[in-house]
Amino acid sequence: MKTRYLSFALFLFPFMGNAQSQSFEDVLRSIMANSTVMRAESASAAAEIAGHNSELTLENPEIGFNYLWGSPTDVGSRKDVSVSQKLDAAFILGIKKKVARAKEGVSLGELDVKRLSYALETTQVLLKAVYLNRLVELNETRLTNAKELNDKYVKMLDAGETNKIDLGKARLELVNVETDYQTSLLDRQMMFHRLKAMNGGKDVEFTSTDYPPSFSLSIAGNDLGNMNVRSAVSNLADQKVVAAKKETSLAKANNAPELSVGYMAELTRDEKFRGVTLGLSVPLWRNNRSVRMARAHEMAVREQVEDERLKLDMQIEELRLRVSRLRAIYDGQQKALSSVQNLSLLQKALDAGEISLLDYITEQNQYYELYAKLLSVECDYYCALAELQCVE
Repeated sequence: MKTRYLSFALFLFPFMGNAQSQSFEDVLRSIMANSTVMRAESASAAAEIAGHNSELTLENPEIGFNYLWGSPTDVGSRKDVSVSQKLDAAFILGIKKKVARAKEGVSLGELDVKRLSYALETTQVLLKAVYLNRLVELNETRLTNAKELNDKYVKMLDAGETNKIDLGKARLELVNVETDYQTSLLDRQMMFHRLKAMNGGKDVEFTSTDYPPSFSLSIAGNDLGNMNVRSAVSNLADQKVVAAKKETSLAKANNAPELSVGYMAELTRDEKFRGVTLGLSVPLWRNNRSVRMARAHEMAVREQVEDERLKLDMQIEELRLRVSRLRAIYDGQQKALSSVQNLSLLQKALDAGEISLLDYITEQNQYYELYAKLLSVECDYYCALAELQCVE
């Protein structure tokens, strides 16, 4: 899905500038490389895979030694030595190895989904940081204007050109704007603390006020390629089905007879016997419900996978609707803002005495309030667009 950068006419917004900072993509790469959350998830996946591989080992061999006294004593003694190893059908047929590989695929698939989801979360946090950078710039401009207005009325009062009531209005406006400015600074500082935590405790320098034109999670990790959330979820679903099928095969193989092979020696004073031994364990009394349980689990996994795919499709439809509605709201607000009287003309009207100070402050605040709402809608639009582009 393509999008163009949302911009406003320069004559409407003379206070917005282009900040120089580390690029959006570089910050995302840094966070994905330094994130303690992702390191923990990777370590957890590695532990799971090691656990799956541990199931490939055989049972411990059984070693036996017998020492028997003869009677009468001149018969001598007998010594028996035996070594045996059990081999189940699942191991002989390689089913255990297939199950381990299938489970390994599930673990890696889950890790991919988590990494992509975290990259999307990081992307949306960075988009909110862009919004806060823009909001701080807006409030800085408002604060500069409020200070100039207050200083102007202080001089006018000294010259006898105004009264204390108007000066009080100018000072009250300065206090209100200062509050908004400090609040936006605090919000941005909290966002930077969050980015620092996501970046493994390392500071993030990100002062950009530009939204990226498009979004891709491939920059979050070279090994992810062009994979998106939808393809990762689909791949994980396939791996879950494969693993469930292998578990059913394993349950069937576990009901097959077990083979035991080994070596045995029988040593007496006059005779020595050595040779191989073979044994077969027939599962006459073994509970065969495990196969039914495995089949039921496989069916449940299939149903769960279909449910997850349906939910993802519905999520994408909802995101498309949200992106469309937010864009419509944005366009409507942009059109409304373009019809608002220009701030420079408003200043000229105040200087000429055509409007009162209260009217000037009211009109100016309406302008800034609408613009602040527009910034918020713009951020919501880009967050929804990023999720849509990274999911579908």
